[in-house]
Amino acid sequence: MYSRRDLEAFALEELKAGRITEAELGRMLGLARIQIDGFLKAHGVYEDVTIEDIDRDLADLKSVQL
Repeated sequence: MYSRRDLEAFALEELKAGRITEAELGRMLGLARIQIDGFLKAHGVYEDVTIEDIDRDLADLKSVQL
């Protein structure tokens, strides 16, 4: 029988290697979307953000003009 820690380590490695998605990681670990973000941050896994991503976000915000 594998421990929770083993399962988490396996899931993280699979995610880092690109063999599973964040949604699949969540299903493996029984986590809700918001919990996935916290889990990844707690393990030092951060989303890659490009300048293009930021520019697109800024353009979206400007188009809404809240």
